[in-house]
Formats: sequence, C-alpha cells, structure tokens
Amino acid sequence: MNKVKRNNWILFICLIIWLSFSVQLLSLGSFGDTFTFMFTRTLYFLYNCLFAAALLIIFSAIFGRWKYLPSILVSCIYIATGVAFRIKLDFHGVGLTPSDLTLASEALQMRELISDDFIWKNVLLGIMVLAVSLLLAHFIKQPPRSAKRRLLEAGGAIVGLAVLILIPIWENHVSDEYHQVEDVGAPYYFFSKTPTPVPVSSFNSEMTTTQLQADLDQYIEPYLQRAEQPQALEEKPDIIVIQCESFFDFTTDLGVENFSEDPLPFFHQLQQNSASGIVYSPVFGGGTSNAEFEVMTGISMANFVEGTNIYAKYINEPMISMGSILRNQGYYSLVIHPYMESFYSRTKNYQYLGFNRFDSIESMRAADPDFNERAYSYEGAEYPSDRELVHQIITDLEAQEGQDTFIFAISVQIHIPFENYADSEYYVEYIGNEYTDEEEIKEIEGYASNLRETDSALQTLVEYLQQRDKETILVFYGDHQPSMSIYSYQNETKPEKNQESHQTPVFFWSNQRDLSEECAPIDMTAIPEQTLWLAGADMPEYLLALRQIRLEEKVESYTAYYAIIDGEYYRKGSEEYDRISNLYQLIYADTFLGNQLLEEDPARWRVEDNSDYVHER
Repeated sequence: MNKVKRNNWILFICLIIWLSFSVQLLSLGSFGDTFTFMFTRTLYFLYNCLFAAALLIIFSAIFGRWKYLPSILVSCIYIATGVAFRIKLDFHGVGLTPSDLTLASEALQMRELISDDFIWKNVLLGIMVLAVSLLLAHFIKQPPRSAKRRLLEAGGAIVGLAVLILIPIWENHVSDEYHQVEDVGAPYYFFSKTPTPVPVSSFNSEMTTTQLQADLDQYIEPYLQRAEQPQALEEKPDIIVIQCESFFDFTTDLGVENFSEDPLPFFHQLQQNSASGIVYSPVFGGGTSNAEFEVMTGISMANFVEGTNIYAKYINEPMISMGSILRNQGYYSLVIHPYMESFYSRTKNYQYLGFNRFDSIESMRAADPDFNERAYSYEGAEYPSDRELVHQIITDLEAQEGQDTFIFAISVQIHIPFENYADSEYYVEYIGNEYTDEEEIKEIEGYASNLRETDSALQTLVEYLQQRDKETILVFYGDHQPSMSIYSYQNETKPEKNQESHQTPVFFWSNQRDLSEECAPIDMTAIPEQTLWLAGADMPEYLLALRQIRLEEKVESYTAYYAIIDGEYYRKGSEEYDRISNLYQLIYADTFLGNQLLEEDPARWRVEDNSDYVHER
C-alpha cells in the first residue's frame, strides 16, 4: 500500500470515528458519557462506525469526484439524528424510534418548547461536526473511478448497510432485553425499535372467522359463562378519570423525612380512604397516548409492535372505548386535555372513540380570555398546571348539571424537564444527604415541587366533589414514571428488573361510598373494567372476559416480554406466560382486528355516527 492510500485510509477511519462520536455526543449531550460509550461499549461503537462508513461509500459512489458532498450529507444526517435523539430523551426519557417519524407534524409543534440555549448549543455543535468532517474530507485524495467500480462500491455498501440494519432488528426480535441509547448508540437503538410482526400465535388477521369462533368458544367462553355484569346502582354516578402526567410517589424511595415537607400530603391521606394500589404502565418516561389507549379500551399494547404509537395510525374507524360505552348508556362523554388538539391526532381519534366533545388548549383559550393568566404555575412555565385542569373539570361538571357525565382528563403539568419552583408557594426543598450533586438536587426538588402543586389541585377537586349530592367516582393514576437520573433501575436491560420502572400509583374513590381497600397490582388494561364495575355500568363481553381472566388467573401484569401472575414473574416462552398470552391475543384478534364475535351486538358499544362531535367551544 503506497503512502497516499495509507493516508486516505487513516483519514477515512478518522472521519467515520468522528461522525460516530458526534451523533452520540449530540444524542447524550455529554462528552463524558460519549467517551464512556466509546471505550466500554466498543462493539456497538464499531457498529456505528461501520454504519457511517457504508453511508459515506454510497454517497461517494453516487456523487463521484464531489468529495465534499458525501461528508456534508452524512454529517447533516448525523447532526439531525443526534439532535432529534436529544430532544426525545429530554422530553420523554427514551430515544428516537421509527414510529416517531409518523409524528413529524406533532414534533414541529413542539419547537416552541425548546429553549434558545438548547438551539444555540446544538447549532454550535453542528457547525463543529460539519467543519471537522469537511477538514478530514479535504485531505482525502480521491482518484478517478470508473462508473462500473462506483456501481460495485455502491452495491457492496448497500448490501452491507442492509445487513447492519437487520442486525438490531433481529436481535430485538429474539431477545427480551431493553436497550438504552447510552448502551448501544443512536443508530443501533433506532433500528432496534423497527416494527416487526407481533407473534400472536395463530390468532391473527389471516385467521378465518370459523377458526376464530372455535377458539373463542374453547378458550374464552368458559370465562364469560362465569362472569357477571355489574349490579346497576339506583342512580348513575358521574365518573372522572384523571391520567396524571409522570405522576409517581418517589417519597416511598427517598423518604418523606428527606424533604422540607411531604410533597404529597393529601394524596397519602386519600390512599387510606380509597381503593389504592399499583398499576403497571405500558410505557416509561413518555408514550402517554399508549397508556391512555390501554385505559380507554382495555386492549394491551403487548399486542402491538414495540415502539408503536397507537394514536398515530391505528385508529381509523369507530372503536369501542370507555367514551362510547358510557355514551351509549346515557352519559355525556368528554375529554379534557390542556395541550395542542392535533398532538397524537387526538381530535380525530376521540371522534372515532365515541366521545361527545374534546376540550384542548385551543378551545380553552378561545372560550376564556383569562386562560393564559390563570393556567400556568409560574412565569415561563411550558405546560398548563394541574390546578387549571381541575378548574376545567369543575367548570364542565357544573355545565353538565343534571346530565350523567363521564370526564377523561389528561394532565400535562409534571412534564420533563422538571423546573425548580424556588420562588413558588409549592417549592419543596430536598434536605437529605444521599444526593449531593447540584443537578440531581435540582431535578429532585423540581419534581417534588411539581408533585406538591398537583397534590394541592387534587385536594381542591376532592373537596369540591365531597360537597356534591350526586355520587361521583374519581379514578386517578400516573401515566408513567418520570425519567430521572437518580433511579438506576430505570436503566436496567433485564425485564424482571425493568418492570419496577413501569409501576405508578392508582386509586378509585367515591364521594358517597367507602371504597377503602388495598388493591392488588393491576395493568392499566384493568382500569376500564374496574371503573365500569364500580359505576354499575354494563360493559362489552370482551371487557367482562378480561376481568374474569384477571380475577381467576390473578394476572397483575402482561407485557410482550413477561407476565406477573399472583406475584410471580414469568418470562415470555414459559408455559404460564404462553397460556395467559394466548388468552389476551385471542381477545385482541376478535376485538381490535374487527371480528367482534364475542359481542352479541357490537354496534351497541360503538358510536357509528359521531357527526355531532365537538372539539371547539
């Protein structure tokens, strides 16, 4: 090998190392974490280098002697990828996935939430990445190549790129480990989340109606025969379900004594006067709409490919939900969510889910000129407070006086990044000594102060409901845990450890009945059937079947990786897991894929014509 070739190879290797280092730096936002990844996760870093090399070779073959253009294109791809990963990690605690590409319009709407400091920091980093890449490309001497050679180079690189893409997809399909961006790198993480077919045994959309009916009769019908519809109450209660953003009682780990005051004094009191316990969320750190979908429908996200955003593409026709079930029993069904109406295509989806109305931040602002002055916790706050959510709930309850009402409310206040409430009446100081790092303390105090304000809002709502003559059932749960650096188990890759990061609090409370008891841990898919049961409302056969399976088999949690049955953990592939999984998958195939053979009258539970749906006030 002559000197020119040797120098070219050295420069090319430096270029791909630099690009791989850069995308990880932009993703993690830390030089230290990036160097740690390079030297402790060497095989994954090598994978990312090979990926960059394949892209450079393909673009070089396409553009011939335009030697700067391949470096510019790959640099821009890596800069955009790294910044997208950083934003997703900051807002949701997880990395970018292929399914996120279907939410491009929603992502663009979030640009107003990105700080100027973040923008300038990444602009400067992007310029640095591009400048170094061009400098290295400048010294690479590229000799003329024939069209045939360039074609062979491009073909070989494309084949190599395809293999590199398939490796993480295959590894994710056969393994039950959870990957973190800091462990495998941005490119590997992204492709490991590529949707692959869900293994639903023989229960799939290709199944004939006769086959499906036979299996339903054999496996599901026995549970239905033992199930009973709820006993109707003398008067229908109003029902409020609140999905609280990132709500998690971290005082159980950190200790109330390590704070200047209990961040959740009223919540802790309410736990003693309600049916309270643990609920397993299908998501962690983000993915609010998937948790919401499980609660609205009772259908497990385990039936869908990992990384799926259910609201992005799966709801395209009228579906059964708590909104449609209760509406068809005389309720006025309303969703309240003080955020953008188009985010997660909520406006369209709630119409298909059978709700009468959807109140978004746009409709709230249009209806109330004082909204912006009242809605935010402090100057510069990014999201409306939970106090504002309670204000909206109370306003709508009073507006619907005399009408049976179901309200599904989704909060947004406790959303990362957790700001410090130092000048707020809700400020809670961390006075413990376990954590001394300034950034960790800021995170702890920001989250604790958020909890304190949410607790105050919850107290306002409950005290209001206690004055009502009509029974009102309140269901309250956290949609997922927050992504916080102080919890090591949130970075666990083994599902038997990772499950801890999917536990959030839940309670069922009534202003007229004593529901106080300790609930066994449940999945979010159990919330709709338990709520309907407490309300004495009829429910579809598929929810009755799911309820009976849960109670008889003592199923606490079912995911695509494991099941927790009567407190015992069972991995995917075990006899116990497969038995429960087949039951859930059968119900999914019948209910979600459109057969609905379990239902005597499927139309009874849907809202086929929702032309009077309202999303403006």
